[in-house]
Amino acid sequence: MKNTCLILILICGCAWSFGQTSNQIAQKDHRIHEFRLSIGDPVFHLHQVKGAYINELSLHNIFQKPDGIEDVVTTSPITFGYRYRALKWLWIGGDLSFFYFGGNATDLNGNKHHTNAFSISLFFTTRLSYYNRDAVTLYSELSCPLISVSPGMKAILTHVTLFGFNAGSEHWFGSAEVGFGYKGIINLGVGYRF
Repeated sequence: MKNTCLILILICGCAWSFGQTSNQIAQKDHRIHEFRLSIGDPVFHLHQVKGAYINELSLHNIFQKPDGIEDVVTTSPITFGYRYRALKWLWIGGDLSFFYFGGNATDLNGNKHHTNAFSISLFFTTRLSYYNRDAVTLYSELSCPLISVSPGMKAILTHVTLFGFNAGSEHWFGSAEVGFGYKGIINLGVGYRF
């Protein structure tokens, strides 16, 4: 029974893959390069940075007030990405992501302690598009880390896009994604295809 189910899943996967298109991409029909600039929400990053900073204060026996970190200054995760369309349904590429956090914590003696943390990371990205039309593309995406520089914080080193779409004209488009990881939960962007 297990072998039958496995064979059925493989046949369905192959049928879906070959049903998208042939391996040849016509230059006039499909744009094969894509650049995108996007901004996400900082929910994951803020939680991670605040936790790391509170742990660091505790290690140095500096106990802070219960109200936590104050005077917080942060950026949303900013991501610059490139994708190459290898097949009509398969894109490969990379993302360069930046995030900054700064804030003050007050200990029980009333002393303020300042923190600055940032993360610059390079990711390898694979996108599977399951709806491909001239003006709209629906997709899911997985990103894995290549390099990460993040003094003062533990960087989030992956991203999974559960649902994403691009919509626009022949070259310019807008995009929105819902997922979790270094780009945040909701990510909005603009891009150019050629």
